[in-house]
Amino acid sequence: MSTTESSLHHSLKTSQDFEKMQNLLEILIQDIVIDHKNETLVPSSTLNQIKLDVDRSFNYIENATNKSLYKSLLKNTLNKVFEIKPKWFYYQGYHDIVAFFLYQLTYIENGTVQFKKCDNDRLLLYIIVFTENFLKDFMTKDLNNAMVYLNFIPKILKKYNMYNYQIFKNKPFYGSIANIITLFTHNISQQNIPIRLKIMSYLLESKNISFILVFYTKLISHFKLKIEERVLNNSDSGNDPLVLQSLINTLITDELDKIDLNELEKLLKESFDDMNSPKIQNIFKYSYENNGLLINFDYKREKIILKNTLLVAVNMIMLKKMTPDITSPYTFAGTVLTINNIHRLIRYYTLRYLK
Repeated sequence: MSTTESSLHHSLKTSQDFEKMQNLLEILIQDIVIDHKNETLVPSSTLNQIKLDVDRSFNYIENATNKSLYKSLLKNTLNKVFEIKPKWFYYQGYHDIVAFFLYQLTYIENGTVQFKKCDNDRLLLYIIVFTENFLKDFMTKDLNNAMVYLNFIPKILKKYNMYNYQIFKNKPFYGSIANIITLFTHNISQQNIPIRLKIMSYLLESKNISFILVFYTKLISHFKLKIEERVLNNSDSGNDPLVLQSLINTLITDELDKIDLNELEKLLKESFDDMNSPKIQNIFKYSYENNGLLINFDYKREKIILKNTLLVAVNMIMLKKMTPDITSPYTFAGTVLTINNIHRLIRYYTLRYLK
């Protein structure tokens, strides 16, 4: 394929991704109208932070007039979102997502903002309903919910057999937070916009924010050799888990900017299939942490309690049939497993009454 043919092919794919994204947004907002009854003034602290973030947005637009128009549109849109949704809290990074949608769904003509198959009110509805369905967990006073999300990255990595390193074990993957809460829309450039557009279209199709966690872990798995060579086996990286996670996140972001669109599509499809597989969904279903969050896959605490009760019962039967000699490795392992399951059962049962 010649360079020209390749460029046209990618241009066509980008156009298809845009159509897909807007069609999915239309489905998302079906039969929904904005309720203006509870509109309130936005707190000055929020307005100040929005202004700061708007000022550093759209750096990929070279034309100064167009950039100014987009910044004005972004500021007005963000202000309106928080007037309509006074219970939401603004977080840094939300502006990147809104800016992405504004840039995709509008264009500048004769010095004014024009809309693509929508108008200003419909665009605002897209953003509010998208936020409600995918980002609401982050629109809180703190990022505690985001920490819960990051807790799932090591658990998903375990399913990908990427559990050999201490930085992946039993701790939130803090280094990923920028990409997770911005849905990879941070540091957009003209070159990587088609990549971000494809990611966003798949996220919308997935109908669940957990897709972004699965996709992130898929990227770690995909770039495993480069991560080992440049980060984990590099003496200059040091041993601090947070530093290593940050370096991994930087590597993933840089490699993602250079990825071939066909290769990206393959990873996104795999992530989509994995997200809908029992092995990944069970990570979320059998964790009390995600109760009430958007990553909830039909969470049932009663099912968790029943599952762990059965595990304890099976363990106890197995122990009865084992030799009473605790020095036996099988008896020891069975005892530890039973104690661990009893501990989990007590924890889940207790949380049933604490929540």
